Amino acid sequence: MATEGSAFPVVVFGLATCLPLFLALRLFVRLFSRARRRNLPTGRFVAAIAVTLVAFLFNLGVFLGTGRAFASGGMPFGVVQGLAAAIAWVGFWVWLFLAFTLGRKRTLR
Repeated sequence: MATEGSAFPVVVFGLATCLPLFLALRLFVRLFSRARRRNLPTGRFVAAIAVTLVAFLFNLGVFLGTGRAFASGGMPFGVVQGLAAAIAWVGFWVWLFLAFTLGRKRTLR
């Protein structure tokens, strides 16, 4: 499928692949800060931040490469873009699950 005539599909692709990982990264940084303030172990949050950062940078690189290739005459979305979308899909569900379970401040006293 060639994308010619509009940059809209590339922008949507960028939002769909980078935004979920960015939100997950923000959540992990917030959870890391909260754990450090409460003197709790932070190793799992550091690992989660590292994995999410690598995935985000990969997807950002794919997005920039796709945009550059699109600007020079259009390109079909291929395997690399599918991998970026799959990584974003997993990142979205991780973020959604953790935002509802770990991300909330507990008000029990």
